[in-house]
Parts: sequence; C-alpha cells; structure tokens
Amino acid sequence: MLDVGCGEGYAVAFFDRLGLHSHGIDGLLANVERAIVPIAHHDLTAGPYRMPVDLVVSIEVAEHISEEHVDNYLDTLANGRVVCMTAAPPHQDGHHHVNCQPSEYWIAHLEKRGYLFSHENEAYRKVCQTEVGFKYFSMSGLIFHRASAGA
Repeated sequence: MLDVGCGEGYAVAFFDRLGLHSHGIDGLLANVERAIVPIAHHDLTAGPYRMPVDLVVSIEVAEHISEEHVDNYLDTLANGRVVCMTAAPPHQDGHHHVNCQPSEYWIAHLEKRGYLFSHENEAYRKVCQTEVGFKYFSMSGLIFHRASAGA
C-alpha cells in the first residue's frame, strides 16, 4: 500500500503492523524528518510518484493540491488497483485549502484514468460514521477500483 500525503507515517505504520508492505510519501520535509517509520519526501509539484501497489490511500490531501498540479496527484493515486481517498468539499475551512471540490470532480478525474467508483461507497461511509475520532471518510470518502481489475 502507498499512503500519499502520509504526514508522519502513522497509517503506514498501522498497515505495516497488519503485515502489508507499506510505504508513504509526503511533500513536507518536516513530516519526513519526524516520521515514526521511514517514508519518502516527494513534492507533487515536480511530478507524480511511481510505485505500483494494490492499494493507495490519501486522506485529506487532495484539497491541498493546486489545479495546476492535480494531474501529478491523480497520476500518483493511479498507482493502485484500489484507491481510497478523502477530499475537502467546497468552502471547507483549512490551512492551504486551494482545491476544495465536490466528490463528482474527483470521480470524473479518476474515471478518466480507468477507475470505477465503488457502488458500495455509501456503505463504507456509514461504517465510518460509527468510528471514534476524525470521521473524514464518513463525510467525503471515495473508493475506486481500476476497471481492468474486474471490479
């Protein structure tokens, strides 16, 4: 699995403990230096990151990627057979929120890259509503399957 915009690597460490080969990238050098597991520094303004994997996770990152560089971000997500992401909707407050878009925006962009939006997406969101703590996925979570994967 690849965590795009992994912060200090907490999800990377979690998936690693589950026995999955896990890797994370982040654009902030300070996050890489403070990471609890080894992660890579990668600036998506310079280009996409290439690492074919089964699963790509990207939580609360999309809204920080300017329209000018959104293709690099989406091409990085397209490393995965399955993509699990969240994205701040329009008008959501937050630091450096430069690309808050409705879900339809992200769905259209990933469909152009050969992904199918999961027909079970709302069921996944409902499960996440019962969780304690941040509930980003219950509000804006999106799951996609690469069309050629037979999903």
